[in-house]
Amino acid sequence: MNNIIQVRRFRRGVFAILLLLILIPAAAGAAPAEGWPQPPPVTAPSGADLARLKAGEVIVSNTRLDEAGGAAVAQAIFHVDLPRLWAILGDCEDNYRFVRGLRDCEILHESATEALTRQSLKPYLLLPRFDYVFETRRAPYDWIQIRLREGDLRILEGSWRFDPLPGDSGILVRHAIHVQPKISVPRWLARRTVERDLYRLLACLRWETRAWPDPEQSELDRQQCPD
Repeated sequence: MNNIIQVRRFRRGVFAILLLLILIPAAAGAAPAEGWPQPPPVTAPSGADLARLKAGEVIVSNTRLDEAGGAAVAQAIFHVDLPRLWAILGDCEDNYRFVRGLRDCEILHESATEALTRQSLKPYLLLPRFDYVFETRRAPYDWIQIRLREGDLRILEGSWRFDPLPGDSGILVRHAIHVQPKISVPRWLARRTVERDLYRLLACLRWETRAWPDPEQSELDRQQCPD
């Protein structure tokens, strides 16, 4: 029963955190994919990256900024029960604490494995408010997929994976995202958004889930949360 309640909570606010990258430059002619891609595969970090992750780092990699938009991958280790992580990640009220500029979140339709959600986001004072509708597909507590249906974005597609590490050494949380709004911004601002805000997002989520045992690193995570 607890798992059912937590999955329902997850539907209420799921994926607000995917929208922190909306500053990536736009390009004409882009459109959402018509079909779902394959579920995100299990990926193992390199030995060097795994050592950094086990030390508490949040790693943002594969950053791409080009005329087709932008993409990035973030990963971190969480020491937390997966149902707790999903419950906080998917609850709108919780999202306000770690998603910069979230203004509104509403479920338009849902079933056991899919949902249609409307959200509004205004992450920075000088940017307009962004309204959009997106569709999600997920397999609790393994993976999540998202794609754009309509709104103020040209592209929104991404995925999450939650993979327990061997030996009860934590959960590898991996978030891949590709976003493109309908407005253009300076390239330096897009890069700053990808490399800094995505890092802050995952670190703050880890703080909100109390998912790092070392108090010093946990405090560093807390400092990445929105003011």
